[in-house]
Amino acid sequence: MGYLEIGLYMVLVSFLLFTWWACAQTTQSAEDSLGGVWTANGDEFCMLADISAMMLVIGEPVNPSGRWNVFGQVIRPAQLVIMDGVHAGSFDMTYRKGATLRPNKYEITAELSSDEPILWDGPIKITLDIPRGLMVILDCNDDVVAALARDNAATEACAE
Repeated sequence: MGYLEIGLYMVLVSFLLFTWWACAQTTQSAEDSLGGVWTANGDEFCMLADISAMMLVIGEPVNPSGRWNVFGQVIRPAQLVIMDGVHAGSFDMTYRKGATLRPNKYEITAELSSDEPILWDGPIKITLDIPRGLMVILDCNDDVVAALARDNAATEACAE
């Protein structure tokens, strides 16, 4: 094996390590964006769904799979409140991290579990538009069940 082959292998290994590192960093950033308070209040989605407001609070992972494990399974507690007495309850979201190199969009498919009845048929698909602070949740029939915006003030207040 000559110097050229060794050099090519070193470049290839370096490229793969850098790609894995970048994917881990982007995925962790997206995971950090997922937690917090998400609300819909008096917007078009609420009017179409005939509700006045919706709030989804997604907690920190209870089983962090590690920053460098880009395909690790995550369990997060969540609470959902839909105003006008439609629904209030808590559940756990279980999903595999959605390894990504795209810093603007994050998609996961989560199973929901609870001792109480769950409003949405699972699994649900969550899509985050991170720069705009928007979340869209689809049920197992690909129907939009929530269109939410991140409430940074409430998220910061909860963190204190």
